[in-house]
Amino acid sequence: MSTRPKQTVATSLSPEEVVALDRVRKRDNLTRAQALREAIRRYVSQDSDRQIPVEDALPDEIEAIEEGQAQIARGEYVLLDDLKHEMGRPPKQ
Repeated sequence: MSTRPKQTVATSLSPEEVVALDRVRKRDNLTRAQALREAIRRYVSQDSDRQIPVEDALPDEIEAIEEGQAQIARGEYVLLDDLKHEMGRPPKQ
């Protein structure tokens, strides 16, 4: 048994979430608190896995970005609402 200090955290679950929690925790012979602690441990330990990977742009991508920026600087662009209008789609309000 852990002697570390603990802090209570309250939350609300939908009835469907409670049913799913109870099904899993009974299968694994856990209390609700034990199951929730394990779920939190897993969620937190996988935090870095959920991050969007950052990659450097490839040379052709950099070239395309620079060309797009040059076109914008020359005024060679179309606003999304104008494009939608040309396509016969009204802009969202």
